[in-house]
Amino acid sequence: MKQVELLTAKTVNISLEYDVKLTEDLKREGKVRDLIRKIQEERKKLGLRQNQFIKLELPDYPKEYEDIIARKVMAKSIKKGKKFLISNF
Repeated sequence: MKQVELLTAKTVNISLEYDVKLTEDLKREGKVRDLIRKIQEERKKLGLRQNQFIKLELPDYPKEYEDIIARKVMAKSIKKGKKFLISNF
C-alpha cells in the first residue's frame, strides 16, 4: 500500500492500493496496443497520410478488438492472412 500526501488548504492523507495482477484481458489489450503501434510505424515507413485508409492482412489478432484496431489505424478491412501486410485501400 502506498501513502500519498496531498497539500491543499489542509493536509489530507489518502491511502491507495494498487492491484498489479495481469489478467488475460489486460494481456490481450497490451498485445492490441503493440499491434496498433506496429501498424502505425509501418504506415509511416510507407509514407501514408494520416487520413489515408488501408487494408490489413494479419497472421494473428484478437478478433474482439477488430473494430478498435480498424478505427485507430484507418483500416477499411482486416483479414486473417499468412503474413503482416498493409496495402492502400
